[in-house]
Amino acid sequence: MKKQKLGFIGLGLMGKYMTLNLLKNKYQVVGYNRSKKVLNELKKSGLIIAQNPKEIALRSEIIILMLPSSKETGEVIFGKSGLIEGLRKGQVVIDMSTSNPAETKKIMEVLKKKGVFMMDAPVSRGQKAAVAGVLSIMVGGDKKIFNKCLPIFKAMGEYVVYLGSFGSGLYVKALNNFLFAMNLLASSQGLMMIKKNKIDLKKAIEVIEESSGNNTALSPSIKNRLGEKHPSIGFYLKHMAKDMKIFNDVVKDQKIYNTLAKPVSDFFAKMAKLHTGKDSMYLFEHYVVKSNKK
Repeated sequence: MKKQKLGFIGLGLMGKYMTLNLLKNKYQVVGYNRSKKVLNELKKSGLIIAQNPKEIALRSEIIILMLPSSKETGEVIFGKSGLIEGLRKGQVVIDMSTSNPAETKKIMEVLKKKGVFMMDAPVSRGQKAAVAGVLSIMVGGDKKIFNKCLPIFKAMGEYVVYLGSFGSGLYVKALNNFLFAMNLLASSQGLMMIKKNKIDLKKAIEVIEESSGNNTALSPSIKNRLGEKHPSIGFYLKHMAKDMKIFNDVVKDQKIYNTLAKPVSDFFAKMAKLHTGKDSMYLFEHYVVKSNKK
């Protein structure tokens, strides 16, 4: 079967490696990104460079977006030389960003009137999984289009799940990120007690790994960074704050009872403002590495 021509917009910490895996799987990929450096890097691996999103639409059958939020998605689609100027009936736009479901649904409705299918397919497991092509991908949208795009998803991910109508993936991703952020906060603050009482951090984490308190924020995320004073950037704290706002907005807009959404969102918003440019794992550094130095 002949492989579809793909477009990819958003070649950042995740998108770069997702694109590389598509190229490794023999897909023709036309790419666009605001930063030109990554485009030139990927060109060596076979990426075709586009000058603007409109060109991506004209040269592709299926277009993948990996952007910070629905705001950037809207700009890429409806802005100057945007996708909308080149999109044709029957094309597919896959939004793999982590965005507000309600805002992204509005974009989908506009594209639907043009005869363009839109899928939401946010990802999880982080940058290392993007590099290895083993992402978890949660998909919402038309089931027939999902089946058509499944080989594309499998080129980037290991665990691909169809969840239902458009927006389903975004709702599940919002909850997923909220749970990880809560666990990261609880684990980082909790480990302060372990350090203050001069208990070996690694041994304590290993015990919890085998007990009911285990979670992926504690292990492997914190455990793997025990020796790092300044964790490398894998997922920005400001993006974590954005994701917590998404979850809080959904809870508020849909009048869902949740006593933790707002305080967690407010906490991460404050941390992101105070520590601009830091990785989300800075919480561990802030609470454990820098505290109780006696």
